[in-house]
Amino acid sequence: MKALVTGATGMFGIQICTKLVEQGHAVRALVRQTSDTKPIDALGVEKVVGDVTDIESLRPASSGVDVVFHCAARLGEWGRWEDYQKTTVEGTKNMIAAAAGADVGRFLHVSSNAVYGQYSMKRVSTPATEETPFNRRLWRTDYYTRSKQESEDVVWEYYRQGKIPLTVIRPGWMYGPYDRLGFPRLLRMLRSRMFILLNGGGNTLDLTYAGNVADGAIIAAQKEEAVGRAYNLTRDGIITQREFVYLVADAIGAPRPRVSVPLTAIVPAGVCLETLWRAAGAKNPPPITRFSAVMLGQQRLFDDSRAAEELGYVPAVSYEEGVRRAASQHLAHDSARPAC
Repeated sequence: MKALVTGATGMFGIQICTKLVEQGHAVRALVRQTSDTKPIDALGVEKVVGDVTDIESLRPASSGVDVVFHCAARLGEWGRWEDYQKTTVEGTKNMIAAAAGADVGRFLHVSSNAVYGQYSMKRVSTPATEETPFNRRLWRTDYYTRSKQESEDVVWEYYRQGKIPLTVIRPGWMYGPYDRLGFPRLLRMLRSRMFILLNGGGNTLDLTYAGNVADGAIIAAQKEEAVGRAYNLTRDGIITQREFVYLVADAIGAPRPRVSVPLTAIVPAGVCLETLWRAAGAKNPPPITRFSAVMLGQQRLFDDSRAAEELGYVPAVSYEEGVRRAASQHLAHDSARPAC
């Protein structure tokens, strides 16, 4: 199999490239002119300079490949809608158009379980299956969820029109080596002793190691019965907020947080901070946002059984091992930084 991987220098794209090479597949990585390609240089993949926002650069990148793993998207909960729309929505539209024009045999779209719209204070009692309708009633500035919903709308429309065979995966909160967002933020807060458990930390997390999701994506991309199907890949077992945070704290030698506050108190604080940060035109998010608070502190439910039954997918890396690998890479990266 010859695969094109978009977002190849991001955390998940790196895992996809690595797994494909390990399995003997040919890999073409779409990278921007400014991308840091060091994490994939040693893999020996073919690198093609392009950008999902530039459809002309995607046509030659798509030529002669069997599968496109579309990982590129704007991540995180902070930014302008125009940026999410350009990269995630329009970028997906460009990429699938180029793939369809090149007669690519499969388009593997990396979505998110955010599409179900559970990032709210409303309690969820029934696990979301792949057939659960998207909740489109979102916070006004929940641009990440909106962009993921709209990009799925794009790819499903292409599939319904018979333009390209499609498979969609919906991961949960992914972490691992080369994470540039959630995991580093958690490390900073633990080291500075600013982290506070939410609601006592007893809720389970939709948390998954990026390498496990990459395994599932590659299996799905090669199974004919996965065409026209979506798969939740949201967790690697059962782990609570407190258990995960303690694993990370222990891995980096930080003290375990003991203070807990109600989620109902943190969310209004997040609203206030977001308002102040936006008014100031801040490029980075405040230490607390509604999205991050609900992601970490709310009990949200997803049904992953389809992936197990249809793909035979079983996460290979435990939370203990995943945290060890992620923490090890981040600690090595920090130690390699020049001293100020």
